[in-house]
Amino acid sequence: MRAAGLAAAVENAHEDTLRAADIVLPSNGDEGVAALIRLVLPRAAAVEACRI
Repeated sequence: MRAAGLAAAVENAHEDTLRAADIVLPSNGDEGVAALIRLVLPRAAAVEACRI
């Protein structure tokens, strides 16, 4: 999780995972991973656009 630069976990993850997380998202049943994708992808595209 630390190597990725952003440690994210869904709220129903194991307690050790939750402690290591920088951000806690809705549970996997409530589209927590989709929420992370919506959060991260626009920012990644903006960073990449600045590199050109």
